[in-house]
Amino acid sequence: MLFYGIYKLKKYLLLPSRNARTALHLFNLDTKELSYINIEESKKELLNFREENVFEYDDFLYIFPFSLTVMKVQIKTKSIEYLFYPDMNSEEDIRGEITYIGNMIYIPIKHKNIIFKFDLTTEQWEIIEVNTELKVIDTLCFDGKLFWMTGIGQMIWSWDEENNISVSYHKFPQRFKRLVNRKGEQGFWFNTSIVYGKSIYFVPCDANMVIEFDIENCEGKELFIEDEWEEEDMRAGRFSTVKYMGTKSKDNILMMLSNKNKNLILVDMETKRIRKIV
Repeated sequence: MLFYGIYKLKKYLLLPSRNARTALHLFNLDTKELSYINIEESKKELLNFREENVFEYDDFLYIFPFSLTVMKVQIKTKSIEYLFYPDMNSEEDIRGEITYIGNMIYIPIKHKNIIFKFDLTTEQWEIIEVNTELKVIDTLCFDGKLFWMTGIGQMIWSWDEENNISVSYHKFPQRFKRLVNRKGEQGFWFNTSIVYGKSIYFVPCDANMVIEFDIENCEGKELFIEDEWEEEDMRAGRFSTVKYMGTKSKDNILMMLSNKNKNLILVDMETKRIRKIV
């Protein structure tokens, strides 16, 4: 994969790549010129991020790669400053799915019940120890009132930040299961969570189906997608064992790339209509 994502900032397209030149690539939409913000070869892992992990504040871009270092980028001067998570080993630990409320960025840490809260206005960190038995936080989203997260096991947790109260929910379809077991890992059931209306769509990593979770009834049901059913032995030999990749949402449309059929799947979260682009 040459580029990991595209982020548009005014007249620029920002393209991260560690497989071409080790740099942030900047494409000027007006002049059609390509320029670079070079990054040391030893820091090329920081170029592994997606556009939803980029946040604008003042004249800066704050980029949150999967490893635990934040890149503070100024496009005008083509400069980068590195910000580090407090009390963490940036080489060993990785983060889960990021969510945000205004200028507050919430970053869960895999293998720990910890969420980092980063204030874009002050660049100050707060470490929150979440009161949960989850042990691993893979996905994190916010419905306007509560946070929702997944990690180890067939469960979904809600989290009230103000009172630090967590509740687990276990109602899933009967045939819901995990297809891939990673050595030494117990999480990775889901990799993305999307809030829409009164539902949360949990997109699988190693699980076998998309779960539509009803926030009011606290129950998960299968989002049935024709010809996407799999058993354990059906992922052998693929480039990736992840069920769906490149998950995005725009307005009422959920977009996922199927690793089974190589189709782009479009789900209308309002009407439940599903289309495939082959």
